[in-house]
Amino acid sequence: PSVASALLGGGGMPRPRSDHTENLQGRYMMDEERCKDFVNVLRRRVLPPVLAEDATAHEQARKLLYEAVSTLYAQRYLPVLGAIQRRLKELHGSESANLTHALSHGLSALTHAVLPLCAREPELYRILPPAHCDQPLVLFKEEPMWFEGWVDVEDRADPYTQWEWAAFTTALRFMEVVRAPMHNSPYLAAVQIRSVGFDAMPGLAHLALSQIEHMVRLACGPRKLLALHAD
Repeated sequence: PSVASALLGGGGMPRPRSDHTENLQGRYMMDEERCKDFVNVLRRRVLPPVLAEDATAHEQARKLLYEAVSTLYAQRYLPVLGAIQRRLKELHGSESANLTHALSHGLSALTHAVLPLCAREPELYRILPPAHCDQPLVLFKEEPMWFEGWVDVEDRADPYTQWEWAAFTTALRFMEVVRAPMHNSPYLAAVQIRSVGFDAMPGLAHLALSQIEHMVRLACGPRKLLALHAD
C-alpha cells in the first residue's frame, strides 16, 4: 500500500487524554495579541504565482491543505508546520493526476504557502506562533468532535496493552517472513507496520499512526524489539 493510503486508515480506539499529550498543545498557549500580530503578518504575505494567478490551483491547494490538517487530527499528530508540509507531500503525490498542471509541478510553492493560506481563512484555522523553539502550530478553530487528543511519539511511557504488543511483534515477524526491509525512519517504519496491520494483523488497525510510531520508538528503546539503522 502507498504511504497516503496507509495514513488514512485506522479510526483509533478511544483512550483518555493524558495531561502529557494535552501539554503538547498547551505549551503554545500565549498572548492573544501576539497571535493576532503573527497571523496578520502571514496574511499579508504574497502567495506564489501558481496560487495567486490560477483560481483552480488555489482551490485545489485549499482542499489539499484541509485534508492534510484533517488527517493529522485523525492520526493524532500535532499539526506543526513541518508535519503539515510532510503530509502535503504525501497527498500531493497520491493526488497529482487530479491536480492542475501548474499545481502538480508546484509542490514547493504549496508547502511554502501553508501559513499564508491558513492565515487567509481565520474562520477555519487558528495559527499559533512558535514557542520554545517549536514550529508554528495550525489548529482547526473548531475541534472535531471525534478527536481523541495528541500523541507524543517521543514519550517514554508505555500505555499499550499486551494484546497490542503481541500484534506489533507478529507484524514484525510477518515483515521478516516476506523479507520487507524496515525503513530507518520511525515514521516510515510505522507506515510499513500499519500497512501490515491492516492486511495481516487487525490487532493494530484500531491504533492511530502516531501510536504505531510511538510503539516503534519504544520498541527501539525500552522494549528492545527493533533496531533501526541509518543508511
